[in-house]
Amino acid sequence: MLLRPKFARIDDFESNAEIILYRFEKIALFYDPKVCLDILKDKDDNKLLELADESNAHFLITGNSAHFTFSYYKQTQIMSPHSFWEKVVN
Repeated sequence: MLLRPKFARIDDFESNAEIILYRFEKIALFYDPKVCLDILKDKDDNKLLELADESNAHFLITGNSAHFTFSYYKQTQIMSPHSFWEKVVN
């Protein structure tokens, strides 16, 4: 994902992203979902719902409104980055 063309126009995006990901690895909790879902059209996106369920996530933040057309999956609220920023952070 970090190598997508839309990010290439941002100066030092890849190296800065790698630094942030390295830091996340040091403090993150890792989960191994035990349930395989088949809910979304884009099959690869199902893993995000699986992970949200396994980790009891409060939020799933995604800009993918084409595939995530519902606002909740079980206990997890699905929001765009903009909505999250406006409703939760501010």
